[in-house]
Amino acid sequence: MIHIDRFYARGVWHRCTGDVRHQLVSPVTEEITGEVRFGSDDDLARAVASAREGLTRWSTSELHERRAALDRLEIAIRARSDAFVDALRDDIGCPPSSGRLVQSMLPLANVRAIREGIDAIDWEFAIHHSEVRRVPIGVVAGLTPWNAPLHQMLAKVAGVIGAGAAIVLKPSEIAPRSAMLFAEAIEEIDLPRGVFNLIWGGADLGRKLVEHPGIDMVSFTGSEGVGRQVMAAAASAPKPVALELGGKSAAIVLRDADLSAAVTAAFRLTLLNSGQVCVCQSRLLVPRERVDDAVSIIKDAAAAVRMGDPLDPDTTMGPLATRAQYERVSAIAERAQAQGAHAILHSTASSVNRKGYFFPPKAFSNVDSESELAQREVFGPVLAMIGYDTEDDAITIANSTPFGLSGAVWSADLSVAMRVARRLRTGQVIVNGAPSNLAGPFGGFGRSGFGRENGRFSIEAFTQLQAINKPEQG
Repeated sequence: MIHIDRFYARGVWHRCTGDVRHQLVSPVTEEITGEVRFGSDDDLARAVASAREGLTRWSTSELHERRAALDRLEIAIRARSDAFVDALRDDIGCPPSSGRLVQSMLPLANVRAIREGIDAIDWEFAIHHSEVRRVPIGVVAGLTPWNAPLHQMLAKVAGVIGAGAAIVLKPSEIAPRSAMLFAEAIEEIDLPRGVFNLIWGGADLGRKLVEHPGIDMVSFTGSEGVGRQVMAAAASAPKPVALELGGKSAAIVLRDADLSAAVTAAFRLTLLNSGQVCVCQSRLLVPRERVDDAVSIIKDAAAAVRMGDPLDPDTTMGPLATRAQYERVSAIAERAQAQGAHAILHSTASSVNRKGYFFPPKAFSNVDSESELAQREVFGPVLAMIGYDTEDDAITIANSTPFGLSGAVWSADLSVAMRVARRLRTGQVIVNGAPSNLAGPFGGFGRSGFGRENGRFSIEAFTQLQAINKPEQG
């Protein structure tokens, strides 16, 4: 049993004084494994006041100080790589095989990209008789999710450090072990007191943090519904908001593509972190005449999946993170079949475990592009396959949801794939399985939010431009 009852402000830990205690439940056994005590209004006030003090010092820091701090942060995170993987396993049931990617490789690549981004930014430049400067935006409220906690915390906190700003971080109470490890890493890197602060709380404290007059900007990653609430709360000031919300990404497989490679890649991404990643390519668009072949490929790929206890080294897919997630994903899958979608896979959770929030991979064909399954983010291991007739048809279907976070195009002809990719209304397009680029911008169109993170863009997000007009020389 773990008991988390401390918040971080002014460079030290303090006891939380709130009355609410959030129980931690194992997604594998459904047993209570600990609790998180939330902060009070007074705790929140102390954290924000601490950030205002930290901003005074860090906003005048030199670029070499920020680079050095991020170098130290990378070292501190790397030293805890295995501990972060274990924390993700215990918090949300993620097997180490995928946890290492989410909680080690990607975050470390991102902190390096953010550090390098410092030198890619024009911090000062001239426009006629104006000196234009990029300056810290102030104190940021950072609200991060449970599904990839370290990656999201680093994108915000490292960006704040690089920008010369300060932050009050409210991580998800569902994945607290990762956040505590992250705060301990921050303690080691010798930041001025108050640059980084951490507070625990639920929706009520999150709203108060967003509305607090000492907060200059809000950066939120999470669901669309909560994002709307965050935006409304921030509007009372008003203050700028960056939102990274859900997705309903489409993978378009063109007729000349390697069908096996494309379908297998999309299916595997749908299962990453048990489907609980916003960039899942949960819609697979294939030529109508190749749907049956794609079904066979999915069945073969599913046969290699080993769902079970993440402590088992043979496990490739763990449970969903919470009971609420399990019930939500189950209901969407049941409605999809009732609405006419054809189930491709028929395994059940009871065949794997009697306890835990285990939801086996699901894939459906004959999916109506306007149906709930094709339009709504599931946030679980559920793939919707949609047949198309022409290239234009595929692009129209891909762009038909209100979301626009990620997507993919597969073709034997790179120029054709690039042409299609440029027509997609989404913040990121992956062509022929290209690797991630953490130096590039990440964010969404439409209901997937606005603002960009990663690399230099994580820094620029927490700055604003100041123009100083000088007398013209006569």
